[in-house]
Amino acid sequence: MGRRPSPLDPDDPLHAFAIELRALRDVAGSDGTFKATCARVGISRSTYFAWLGGKQLPGRDLLELVVESWGGDIAYWLERRRQAEQALEYLKVPSASPQEEVDAGGPYNDETVLSHRLKGGPDYTKLSELEDVGELSTQQRHADQEFLAQIQYLVSDMPSVPPPFLLRRHTDYSPEQVSDILAGTYYGSPEGKLHAREQVVKALEGFYPDREIGDAWPIGLRVQLCLKWAEVAKNLEKAWIQRSISQIPRRPAE
Repeated sequence: MGRRPSPLDPDDPLHAFAIELRALRDVAGSDGTFKATCARVGISRSTYFAWLGGKQLPGRDLLELVVESWGGDIAYWLERRRQAEQALEYLKVPSASPQEEVDAGGPYNDETVLSHRLKGGPDYTKLSELEDVGELSTQQRHADQEFLAQIQYLVSDMPSVPPPFLLRRHTDYSPEQVSDILAGTYYGSPEGKLHAREQVVKALEGFYPDREIGDAWPIGLRVQLCLKWAEVAKNLEKAWIQRSISQIPRRPAE
């Protein structure tokens, strides 16, 4: 019987990267096994499990080989590696933690922790001003994945997850649509997706017992993170659509 994989924390940059890498590995099927991967890419067994265990960030060259062998998008994964590396660099810089802010006389509340969580990585208040449609698309996918990671973390710590048909009573969506929203396969306009995500997150919050979740964060904070990433994804997608339309060549007036 194989070893059970170690639990990963999606709030840790290395772990978040490993969570996505595990998903790509699973989709790859037999090509993603450690024997096939190590033989094809030329890495050791310990390196393979260090990457998937959130203990080590793959180098660019080896990551390209692994992603290619697993059928992934190389450009996307190189960008995800850059983001993870940037977040890890940020964590090396001493900064006031929420508790340190309290010790300095500041309030300890959801907003304090939320702002601290969102300090790492790009400034998402300015990303929608980007002109490059490729970068906008990459950042929008990243925001979608952050939202899905947060909502799955929310769901995974519930004593019993309400089924889609029960959540449906607290939203405007069918059980199938609720399932799609939770899986990231619900499609619509940017505003439509935001509305759907907000309803499902708030419905989940209503089913949560009156306690802190597994990592000792207040439930309100996890909900805020879900809603914040949903809003960021909406803004980036809107900006991407607008930039894409503006770059369509127009026929000269006759």
